[in-house]
Amino acid sequence: MVNDNLEVIGIVSEYDILDALKEGRTIHEFSAESVMSCGHAEHEVCSTPVTVTSDTPIEDIVEIMYSLGFSILPVVKNKKLVGIISRKNIINAMAEQGFWPEHEFKKRV
Repeated sequence: MVNDNLEVIGIVSEYDILDALKEGRTIHEFSAESVMSCGHAEHEVCSTPVTVTSDTPIEDIVEIMYSLGFSILPVVKNKKLVGIISRKNIINAMAEQGFWPEHEFKKRV
């Protein structure tokens, strides 16, 4: 979720929507704002939602996703949304030839 200035204010995941449906609400009974999270314990709009930048190391992104249970993260530059990275993006990149340095690849085989 972004505000009018394209600044990230929260994340709506498939789990957020499924939780709302599990509570018995229909798709017409909630808004994105009412189900979004920001990656912190509180469930309100916060000033510091969890985001990454284009130069955040993949290892750090994976750790954030794993520890918070996110499958996607917003990518920002100067607080403005410039993209989204997903677990699928990371897995696909890892499968591409040249992702692993040759000496690292040999350790994993």
